[in-house]
Amino acid sequence: MLKKTTLAKAIAYALAGVALSAGAISNAAAGVTTMYNLTTSSGDDNSANTTNPTAGNSWALTGNTDGWIYGFATPAGNPANTVAKWVGTTGTRHAPFGYTAPHLNWAIDFNGAGSGEISTFDAFNRYGVYADIDTARGAWSDQALGGRFGLAP
Repeated sequence: MLKKTTLAKAIAYALAGVALSAGAISNAAAGVTTMYNLTTSSGDDNSANTTNPTAGNSWALTGNTDGWIYGFATPAGNPANTVAKWVGTTGTRHAPFGYTAPHLNWAIDFNGAGSGEISTFDAFNRYGVYADIDTARGAWSDQALGGRFGLAP
C-alpha cells in the first residue's frame, strides 16, 4: 500500500512539474514587446498609416527626423500623457518605461527569453500600422547617396 501512495505522489509531482515548466516556456515565448512612436517630426499623427512604404520600390516614408515626443528641445512632460501616440505601451499616449526625454522612436522590452525585431513591418504585423522608425529614410538608407535619400540611382 505504501508503494502505491509513493507512486501516486511521484506521478502527481511529475505532472505538476510538467505544468509548471510548460507555463514557463509559454511566458518566455511571449516575453518580448516592441513599442513604436506614431508621431512625425512635425507632430502629425501616423497611427492610421496602413500604406506599405515599399509599395513603389522605394522607401516612401519621408521627411525630417521623427520620434519627437514633446517637441523639438521642449522640456520633458508627463510620460503617461505624451504628445506622441504610441503602440505597444500601457496606453495610447504613454511613453515606454516612463521615458521623459524629448526624443524616442521605439523601444523593446524583454521579459523572458526570446528575440525581438524593430521594423516598420513588425509594427504593421503586431499593431496594424506602418511606423516610421528612424530618420525617415536618411541616415540609414543604403541608397542615400549624394543627397538622394532612398531614391533609386
